Amino acid sequence: MSDIARKTPLLGSIPLIKWLFNNKDKSTQEVELMLFLRPRVIRSPDDAKQVMHDVELEAPLVKKWQDENILNKSKLKTKK
Repeated sequence: MSDIARKTPLLGSIPLIKWLFNNKDKSTQEVELMLFLRPRVIRSPDDAKQVMHDVELEAPLVKKWQDENILNKSKLKTKK
């Protein structure tokens, strides 16, 4: 949900009459999130490596996010 405030320049800033020249709108936007899961059976470490390689190729932003989180956690540990 977001609030949008609109006002007429100059007149919308005068304390006693600004309500005449201001307008507030509220808007709501609904978003549907669809998540598709595809199970894979992993029987060996080589299978796990292949799955991780496939994930990196298909979703490079996931790998980037993981790397950033690991880096941030290590920075927090060194600050303590």
